[in-house]
Amino acid sequence: MILRQILELEFSIEGMLRFLSHLELQHFFSRLALRANLPVYFTQGFNPRPRISLPVPRSVGIGSWDDRARIEMEENIDPAEAMEKLRGFVPFELEFKRAWMTEPGRLERVNAIEWQIDLDGLDPETISSRIGEILAGPVNMTRRAKKTDKEYSVDFRPLILEMSRQENFLRAKIAYTPQGSIRPGELLEILHLPKKEFLGRMTRIKTYWN
Repeated sequence: MILRQILELEFSIEGMLRFLSHLELQHFFSRLALRANLPVYFTQGFNPRPRISLPVPRSVGIGSWDDRARIEMEENIDPAEAMEKLRGFVPFELEFKRAWMTEPGRLERVNAIEWQIDLDGLDPETISSRIGEILAGPVNMTRRAKKTDKEYSVDFRPLILEMSRQENFLRAKIAYTPQGSIRPGELLEILHLPKKEFLGRMTRIKTYWN
């Protein structure tokens, strides 16, 4: 049996497109691939769908400079040519950076995500002080279990690999593990920043793969 190849695309997304949900963006890529006339592989059955995935879910309203899409192909194609075809149908708020082909069994996994938060208007010393408290740890937060609906405590400090203030921005590198990670809203809560105002100020600037 010949394994189908996967076209992997690295892209950034900003502006109004960042308000698309994860599912909406996946549907966007499905329509995009069909318009570009790529040989996309479809699932079998009564409701065939293109095999397209976005391996790192993105919260609504958050931009990303380093995202990835995977499109399963019926045949091996030239990735640079496929990327050029796709570029002809995307708005300026989504930019393809590079493309390559991968065998399904050799897909990389995420191990960390680096965030940037715009701190404009906040007191720098207050933010620096809070960063110091976080890095000194522990950082105990409450979560609610989906199955039992019971609350439980988690120390997020081991997941915070790096955190610093750089002028009017905060940079935080967060571990991404099979057991979970720190959600964007939780990161803001740890920093004592209101989600309603600062979720739109967050940008995923780098994704680390292994």
